[in-house]
Amino acid sequence: MEKYRISVTEYTLSILMKDMVSFGFLKADGQPNKNAFLNRLIANFLDDYLAQSNEQLGQVETLLKKYVDMEASERTRLSDELLKSMRENYFFRLVDERSVILSIKPTKESEEAFSVALHALAGEQSISSFFRGLFDAYVNMPQNMRERILFKVQFEKLVASIEKERKVLFTFVNKPTEGMAGSLYFIGNSDEEMFNYCLFQCDDKLRTARLSRIKSVRLLNEPASFDEDKVPLLEFQKNHSLPHPVTKKDFDVVKVRLNEEGKTLFRKIYLYRPTPFRIEDNDYYFLGNHDSIMRYFERFGRTAIILEPEYLRMKMENYYRDSFYVYQRAGKSLKSK
Repeated sequence: MEKYRISVTEYTLSILMKDMVSFGFLKADGQPNKNAFLNRLIANFLDDYLAQSNEQLGQVETLLKKYVDMEASERTRLSDELLKSMRENYFFRLVDERSVILSIKPTKESEEAFSVALHALAGEQSISSFFRGLFDAYVNMPQNMRERILFKVQFEKLVASIEKERKVLFTFVNKPTEGMAGSLYFIGNSDEEMFNYCLFQCDDKLRTARLSRIKSVRLLNEPASFDEDKVPLLEFQKNHSLPHPVTKKDFDVVKVRLNEEGKTLFRKIYLYRPTPFRIEDNDYYFLGNHDSIMRYFERFGRTAIILEPEYLRMKMENYYRDSFYVYQRAGKSLKSK
């Protein structure tokens, strides 16, 4: 099939490029793979986008029917024109600067979607305008919902495994030839709606995996099962939207004191940022995997101090002490040369 050129706003392009990196659509040299990403997006989102468009069309028709007396066919045509005009006006309001062009060459994954789109257009709208609307609709969704679109096949099978209470066989992007069987307990996302994570039990261990890191999912003919002593941990993780496995010690609250510089860092460093359930002046209170919370605050230095629990405070203190000795030895070694 031929290449298509789609004009989009710089804002839309920036979100698309960010998602290519965040969700692992990369070439062998580490550069974003635009064509693979855009084809996946079109293949997985087209049906939902058409359904959204038809729903919007129906809403406009209902309003027109209420206030304007006209033939049904004429009402449908006018509703369609109004929607197209609103989408175009939205696009041009965003373009205070120049727009940019995306080139897309359909692949086997998206061939059917392109055929459906061309049939739906029936010459009444340009292909560029149609896919610009699709991309705009996508980037205005929360990031966790965008991830579910891109990994729709995996997500739907995971949901089916929970509904049917069956075990699944996973393979992962970094180990595509090694399968792991387990029982899926929950699919969730962090409070900030950044990424989706899957919470499951594999043998006697609890594990979590990012949705975008799962390469394939196969439902097995074995019933899902969870150890009795693991269920409270699973429920704790589910109820508090925790993306990392927990143990009983993680039930203890972590209290961290931040100075003004620490508060600024906490606002800026959002990746893997734990969510406080309470803030009192400079004291932030967290529930979650203690090691993950400690790793997040390791980069804060003197701007953040873990106060509770005591064992975690000592662990962080030892971390900085060991770092100090490493730097001290390195400094003496350099001076002796």
